[in-house]
Amino acid sequence: MSITVIKYDVRHDILESWLWREFGSQVTTDGSQVWSATPIAAGHSSWWSVTAPRELTKDETHELRLKSLPPKRVPFGAKKGTEMVNIDSEDAVKDHLENVRAISGRITDDDEKNISRPIARYYLLEPGYAWSELPISYKGALDLLSTFRVFPELYTYLSAFGRKGFPQDESFAGFDCTETIDEDGALETLESCYLLKYVGLREDASKGTNPWSIRHALIYQKVDFGTWETNHILVRIPETMESRLGESILKDANVASDFVREWTQLHSLSFGSVGDNLRQFINYLDEEVTGIFERMALAGVEPEILNQYDTPHSSATDMKTIHYLDDQAQRISSLINLNIETIGCLLRQARKLKSRGHSSDHGMITQFEDQMQKIKQDHKFSLLNVSAIIKRAHTVSEQLRDIISLRNSEINKKQTEMATGHTKAIFTLSRMSSQEAHVVKTLTGLALIFVPASFVAVNSPTLTWDKRL
Repeated sequence: MSITVIKYDVRHDILESWLWREFGSQVTTDGSQVWSATPIAAGHSSWWSVTAPRELTKDETHELRLKSLPPKRVPFGAKKGTEMVNIDSEDAVKDHLENVRAISGRITDDDEKNISRPIARYYLLEPGYAWSELPISYKGALDLLSTFRVFPELYTYLSAFGRKGFPQDESFAGFDCTETIDEDGALETLESCYLLKYVGLREDASKGTNPWSIRHALIYQKVDFGTWETNHILVRIPETMESRLGESILKDANVASDFVREWTQLHSLSFGSVGDNLRQFINYLDEEVTGIFERMALAGVEPEILNQYDTPHSSATDMKTIHYLDDQAQRISSLINLNIETIGCLLRQARKLKSRGHSSDHGMITQFEDQMQKIKQDHKFSLLNVSAIIKRAHTVSEQLRDIISLRNSEINKKQTEMATGHTKAIFTLSRMSSQEAHVVKTLTGLALIFVPASFVAVNSPTLTWDKRL
């Protein structure tokens, strides 16, 4: 049996239905349990721990998530005029575009008068998981983009999505805007496209690892000021933005109409959805740096009183962690700066439109400028917080390096003292050995003198005189 943790808001009935279809009955005839789904009490009532004969794949968990989402597609009609389409397959693109073309072909002049303006379409594309492929093929994307005659700059931004071995386009950003003017010199259409940088919770984060990841979303908008039709392509937008967008356009017709007519609200909504998770990520980095600092404060340098935080493994782990946190903070700093630059581009475009637009648009654009200035200011404050964390990380890294160096110095000093003591002992032993050798040499010399003499004295023949001679 395998356990799969589903960190998505998945409805219980949809999960049970899928498990029944995939693995059969929950309990066999002999009473053995085949599968079970237990809710996880982590502030998410719809997160599950699933025990089954095999582990669920990421594509399967993502499918369960999509099926659990509330209906986002509002029928495109004359009354409401807005729709939010979640494009999760190639067939979804084909069916929707056929529906749009069929409706456009059936609309007569009388129907045109009865259609409530403005009309808005929101196309949401999201990869199956993380940096996987988009749910539509290249041909499907071309069909969608050509239907609404988007400008070619969009293709550059779409290339920032897809399967990647590492976040190679994390520092890629940009802003493109194109205007068309009618014969009277009035603004006819306005197209804009940019990448929104944000942070989101990792779906596969395990305990003890960084739960946050840096991401980007594609925001494309085309506004037709003559017909008040707007088309939007939104790729991998933040969950906060997705829910707020749904609340704005899926309400009653008057609320949706106001939101669509004030087309600038989409941009303030997109950048306004970044702050909450960004703050949580910064708090996470701050907490991790503080944890290393507190462990460092308990560290010792005397070899006789070292503790668990003074082992080479602990010190190496802390050093690697502080460098990782510093890298994350540097990347967050780059993210914020890129967003600030993009906001600046939007504000410059707004001032340009305000200078030549109708007086009726001045109030809307002025309100948009105020909102974006506030969001820009919040980004700058976040940048100051990140800069403080980077400085703290550098300081803690230097202090940790100094403590390790001092500890190594003390250990080397202790080893040197021990080596010196050993050398002195060896010298003393050598001197004593030399003295003993001198004694042995003396004894040997004496032995060479007296032992042969005594031998001669004892064993030599004695001569006697014969008195008869």
